[in-house]
Amino acid sequence: MYTVHTGAIATSRPTGELLTWRDGALAVDEAGLIAYVGPQESLPVLSGPVQQVAWPYPRLILPGFVDAHCH
Repeated sequence: MYTVHTGAIATSRPTGELLTWRDGALAVDEAGLIAYVGPQESLPVLSGPVQQVAWPYPRLILPGFVDAHCH
């Protein structure tokens, strides 16, 4: 099963380039792994059931964000 969140989404590439979509989609599988992030119109066909959640306000997506510093 996938959960697909829709709405305004902003994220960035490792190069620091900002990516934004007013009508974006974020698909997450049952294991909590991101299967897709991008415009809704390019959302691939997902195998299995899909639950859709509409976000009422913009979200910032930070995949793989880890605070790895130590003292």
